[in-house]
Amino acid sequence: MKPSRRQCKYQAFYCEENVWHLAGALGGWAVVLSHPSRQTPIWGQRAAEPGEPVLWDYHVVLVAEGEVWDLDTRLAFPAPLDTYFDAAFRLPERVRARVLPAAEYRAGFWSDRGHMRRGGEWLAPPPPWPPILGGAWTLEALLAPAGMVELEEARRRLRRDDA
Repeated sequence: MKPSRRQCKYQAFYCEENVWHLAGALGGWAVVLSHPSRQTPIWGQRAAEPGEPVLWDYHVVLVAEGEVWDLDTRLAFPAPLDTYFDAAFRLPERVRARVLPAAEYRAGFWSDRGHMRRGGEWLAPPPPWPPILGGAWTLEALLAPAGMVELEEARRRLRRDDA
């Protein structure tokens, strides 16, 4: 059974952790989105005014059974893959993606949440659950340009592999 948005663990500004938890329930693919400039425009996000993009330094979504699960979107939850990509990525040349099987993402991801602290202060309140530790991939490793692909290549892979 597909969870509703309310049934999912969620903390604003911690999409990588939200997806880590969701991937455990649904499987599929974790999709890490970024750009070497660390300014990735994404439309339909709750953190922006309607019709305006957010410039995320990165964003992580889950793709399962042809649907995009993005807890930060104003779009449908979940949204069909092509519907989401067409609505959210109006400047696809400004987005790169790393596509990982959900099980690998869950086994490999590690975060002490250090990227969300400056001068000992939180940039956004942390989730109420413990940090995700034990894996080998830090967020910085997942955001490295090597291994990321053009957005349209990621879409093709997801269509083929998630069918």
